[in-house]
Amino acid sequence: MIEVWYIEKGNEAGMFAQSVNSNGSDLPPALPWVEPSLNNLWFEACNSHLCGNYQAAIISTSVLLEFALRMVVSNLEDVPSIREDHDEMFGKQTLRPVINCAKGKGLLSGDTKKWWDAYCEHIRNKICHGDLLHILDDCREVPQFVDYFDPKESRNNTTQYSYEQVITHPAVFHHKSGIRFSKHFLHDAYGKLSDLIKQTKREEYDEWWKSQRIAYESYFAYRWNYSSLKSGIQSARRPFGSAS
Repeated sequence: MIEVWYIEKGNEAGMFAQSVNSNGSDLPPALPWVEPSLNNLWFEACNSHLCGNYQAAIISTSVLLEFALRMVVSNLEDVPSIREDHDEMFGKQTLRPVINCAKGKGLLSGDTKKWWDAYCEHIRNKICHGDLLHILDDCREVPQFVDYFDPKESRNNTTQYSYEQVITHPAVFHHKSGIRFSKHFLHDAYGKLSDLIKQTKREEYDEWWKSQRIAYESYFAYRWNYSSLKSGIQSARRPFGSAS
């Protein structure tokens, strides 16, 4: 028997299951474990995308990009703890000087530097000023983000696609345009963050909250689809006192 999606109005659990099934294959891999303050942001970003919370995925990813760059720039000899290096990490209040500092230290160059500049201007600054509504509209003509959009979503292609009714709409992040943007942003961020971590002389950081690392690695090892979600939920509860 072939099963098809049939979600009636009001079946929010069904909508959630469909989001998990649709988005599970789009998730990027786990970043190498550094410490909870960094890796749990990556977990939150990916989990938000999985569950259909695309604005939250973009915001969490943006926070992580800036946080990771500040961490690495402040100390190339190791990935420091935010508890010990807070003043140095956040001494430069805006991101642009941090990007320039990273270039001076040989961390960013060429197309990678251009991507960080574009991210800072068109995504990070929009988020910091609360202008989420215009992120997609602002990024659509930026070369570094061309893959984030369907080609029909051009300002010059209004006969096929009315961007005024979607790209600048308050609900755009729950439209297919927002889903695509979130997916591509996550994957680009994964590449940029992986490159940053590789350029440090980091050591595994197991001093505290080791359980967080176990949960993190388990999440990214899980096969996120409707079948695994259904079987996992069904096995999560049993009568008290029953045999294992």
